[in-house]
Amino acid sequence: MAGRLDGLTHPVRLAVYTRADGCDTCADTQAIVEEVAALSPYLSVDTHDRHGGEVAPGVEHLPAIVVLREVDGALVDHGVRLVGAPVGHELTSLADAILTVGSGDPGLTADSLARLTTLSRPVHLQVFSTPTCVYCPRAVALAHRLAVASPLISATAYSVIEFPDLIRRHRVTGVPKIVADTGVELLGAQPEAAMVDAVLTAR
Repeated sequence: MAGRLDGLTHPVRLAVYTRADGCDTCADTQAIVEEVAALSPYLSVDTHDRHGGEVAPGVEHLPAIVVLREVDGALVDHGVRLVGAPVGHELTSLADAILTVGSGDPGLTADSLARLTTLSRPVHLQVFSTPTCVYCPRAVALAHRLAVASPLISATAYSVIEFPDLIRRHRVTGVPKIVADTGVELLGAQPEAAMVDAVLTAR
């Protein structure tokens, strides 16, 4: 992880949303994020202890990590979220999110960027993964890159083993599973063009 974050050259704030009661992995998530932040002088952490059922903007479950870019003293929210403890391969997803948000460069093809300019309404992508899934970080990273590319896209990655209600609600029988609120559902790591198609469907 430390070597990967050497590429970070712009300040990034990790806003961590937890609660003291009813969250088995909140304390672990806070500790992991603090350890990650210690690896780079460009990383800082804000902790929000939420009560009364409140959650981070754009997510329904805790713990949640919102990855924010700092620009001239202001925080820029690209809609990049990770929900659940970032362990196993999901730690890779956190590192990828930090680097993508920090650079501000989604790393998409010119064709994808041009197609995304035709988006006319907000779209939320949800990516369901598990800590042992080697293909999941690729799907999560691509969803987060789309969010950085367009102010109309937000992307939340869930460590789905922590949230059985989401497994039932979205019929998660395998991972990674991508659900767009355009009505498109995809199973498995997808090529960039397929993810762009999912965002643009039924716009």
